[in-house]
Amino acid sequence: MVGQWREGISSSTDLMLDLGFASPDNQDTRVLLGGGFGHQLAWSNANNPLDAMLTVGFYGAFGGGSSLVRIPVGVSVGHRFPLQGGMAVTPYVHPRLSLDFFDGQSDATVNFDIGGNLELTPQISLRASLLFSGGDTFDNNDTGFGLALAYRPPGLRR
Repeated sequence: MVGQWREGISSSTDLMLDLGFASPDNQDTRVLLGGGFGHQLAWSNANNPLDAMLTVGFYGAFGGGSSLVRIPVGVSVGHRFPLQGGMAVTPYVHPRLSLDFFDGQSDATVNFDIGGNLELTPQISLRASLLFSGGDTFDNNDTGFGLALAYRPPGLRR
């Protein structure tokens, strides 16, 4: 379970903070702590159908006598499709390269998310994502999925 705070510091730049916990099978519970930065590279328009955002982060999982730290750099690409009734769906892909540090070892891995955001109202969204990773940090299995309920206070655009 992870809570995330996102704050737009300009029309094209976001800061993100994450705090949570994970309880992998047959392992001790870990505290998750991280932060990220996103900068809009492209906006969809008549000539370009995709939005693209450069992402950089620093994320850690601590506990159980071991620690994992990841420093990912990638580009999130998607497009928002308005639906009837004020709803919208945004499918996306997010490939990235990360430097991973785990129990004194380091590695570079390629990670890839595919997911979507379903805006139910201007303030409430449902999100789902699948992670595919080239890493083998936890028991040779760094694939995963996530489900989220997102709330945007009135007055915020994203």
